[in-house]
Amino acid sequence: MSATLTIERALKNVDEAVERVLNDQDQRFPEAASLGDTVRQGDVYIQKIADVTATPVFYRKLDNPKFPYQLAPGNTKGSRHMLEHADGVTVYALNIKEVAPEQAEDFQAIRDSVATLEEEMAKFSRALTGETEDQARNWSSGSRRVSDEIANVLGFCGPIFNLTKETKISHPEHGDWILGPGSYRIVFQRTVDTDLQIRRVFD
Repeated sequence: MSATLTIERALKNVDEAVERVLNDQDQRFPEAASLGDTVRQGDVYIQKIADVTATPVFYRKLDNPKFPYQLAPGNTKGSRHMLEHADGVTVYALNIKEVAPEQAEDFQAIRDSVATLEEEMAKFSRALTGETEDQARNWSSGSRRVSDEIANVLGFCGPIFNLTKETKISHPEHGDWILGPGSYRIVFQRTVDTDLQIRRVFD
């Protein structure tokens, strides 16, 4: 009997601890974070990167983005991951065609949208693998596999932004993240459905 009570008490303690967690509190991206480290805000990940020059052919600088700038596509409350202000902020978007809102969860539609970068991905992949253009035409070539992996990754990447000043990414449900100067990339959460299709996760 006492063991049962102990388990019940332990579960109650867990419930009480969860209730004390405030999901809407401001959080700060760690100053000690290394390149590649990420934090999560709902269905998006904010990743610290070197800068956009590592993948210049895949992104374009936005000249006059409207602020607050929405980092995830959609018009729902859950999609409102917002860069608060333009002060010290430079935004880069992927050079891909827009995916229709009704196809936003369809991985193949996302993957097809990245096909507009096929030539750039091929060049980038050949540079990484050291293969010639003739060698890369082989279906089993290393550069072709690299190019395919790049397409899969880019299909779930959002904008890159460079900050020269501290700024905030706000969200109405998941709390705000305060980011220091540096470069960051938005990565969308994905899942594999029961039909083994890769899809974006949405709040």
